[in-house]
Amino acid sequence: MLKSREEKELMRKKISLALVCLLVLTLMLIWPLHTKPVAASPDVSWEYYGMESFLVSSTELAGTATIGRPSPGSTNSPSWNITFGAPRKLDPNNASSYIVDITVPHVSYRTSPSYMFEAPIDWVNETTSMLVDGYGWIFLNDSYGDVDLYTSNNNTGSYWISPSPKAGTKAADPGQFPYLGADGVAGTADDGFGNGTKDPAGSSVLFMKTSVNSSYANAGTSWKFVPFFSYNWIGVWTTGVAYDIVTESTSLLKGNSTKAVGAPWEFIAGMDPDHPQYKVKYGHPKWNAYVTYAQAWSQHNIYTQFLGGTYLDLLIGETQRLVRKDCVIVDVDGNELVDSMDILVAALAFGSENAHIHGAPDAGPPGGDDKITSDPNWNPRGDASDERGIIDSMDVLVMGLDFGSELRPTCIWRPF
Repeated sequence: MLKSREEKELMRKKISLALVCLLVLTLMLIWPLHTKPVAASPDVSWEYYGMESFLVSSTELAGTATIGRPSPGSTNSPSWNITFGAPRKLDPNNASSYIVDITVPHVSYRTSPSYMFEAPIDWVNETTSMLVDGYGWIFLNDSYGDVDLYTSNNNTGSYWISPSPKAGTKAADPGQFPYLGADGVAGTADDGFGNGTKDPAGSSVLFMKTSVNSSYANAGTSWKFVPFFSYNWIGVWTTGVAYDIVTESTSLLKGNSTKAVGAPWEFIAGMDPDHPQYKVKYGHPKWNAYVTYAQAWSQHNIYTQFLGGTYLDLLIGETQRLVRKDCVIVDVDGNELVDSMDILVAALAFGSENAHIHGAPDAGPPGGDDKITSDPNWNPRGDASDERGIIDSMDVLVMGLDFGSELRPTCIWRPF
């Protein structure tokens, strides 16, 4: 009888242990469905550098249209901080609806010093700043967000166009960001973002309002700068496709469009064609190493103080690749490896200068050492070491010191 009781007790313990194991296994299977991802450091802020940028602008001013002109821009790209919040679930019934809120403190926004460029008869000096904090969202799961942006713009505002799910409806009034829907997040089912196909993890939308101020100098101003125009640019950035077309009948830009394509946050997306094996989970130290944002947008009736109060129309398409400060290598061709192709970029443009001035404009173009246009072989990607607008031995040296370095989830891998 004792043996029987011992056997029964042993059996009871085995059954209890089996039930506990089953419970643990069940929790392991369903836990990810009911808890948010573990945040390694919520509300953390990182500085990001713009490593690759491309911008094409079309303008109409004083009855003259310029279509598809590359921006003169600055020699070095801007940088700003991005603050990442803790993950939160948008839909309590959807385990794939986790997002991270992001903000860009306006005080962190930095561009290169104001740039000047000279046309045959005039100078323009332009500066950009940020007046209010930027904000946006990152989708942490595959197949939840849909962040493509298809719009048309005219004097009355912005409108969704096909393949947007809300094609034909108004997206925003002039000078305003698109409506976000009831949940307040761009790229979900209740707004006009998207093309009908859900996007991968790391997809994102970022809203940034910047202030652009230009001044103007020519013979009529005795070569002194006077106010030209100022406006607030509505920057709607996406990691998907951005497309905009001008439909304003009174604009010479009517019918012109622009398109730009971004890429999700790496390494959480695992979308890098060169390193697909580098996909990581949220909370990995380098989940937010870099991203490519794109915008395509137009604004109309921008008042100009000069030229008798005429109005300016702008159509801009732009991409900006942001790399976390501790992950920056001198990779100018975008393959995440500093190799001979990067040095070749600088070598082919060696000795060239950007269009710029040294001090104040001379009393009339072309004049002195002021360059009306950039050298024919100028390539801003080769100007890696400073903001002087000239590609020289220092730029090649900086690339040489980084030679062989590669961007990986460990951030920077070096061969030495």
